Amino acid sequence: MRSPIVFLVALGVHTLRALFRTREELLIENLALRQQVIALKKKRSRPLLDDMDRAFWVALRAAWPGWANRLFIVNPDTVAKWN
Repeated sequence: MRSPIVFLVALGVHTLRALFRTREELLIENLALRQQVIALKKKRSRPLLDDMDRAFWVALRAAWPGWANRLFIVNPDTVAKWN
C-alpha cells in the first residue's frame, strides 16, 4: 500500500493535470474508463469483448489521439488490428 504522502502528491499532480485539459478530453477519458469498468464487471475470469466493445475502441481510436495512454484491459496493438 502506498504511503499517504505519496498518495496525496499523486492526487495533487493528477488534479493539476486535469485543470489544464479540455472538458472534451476529460469526458472522452471518462467514457473510456467507464467502458473498461463495465467490461471488467462481467462475471468472467478474463474479460471478453464483444463486437460492440470492439466498435467502441475503433471509433475512440479515430476520435481521440490519447486513447492508447488510457488502456488497461485492451492492448493498443489489438485495437489497431481490429480497425
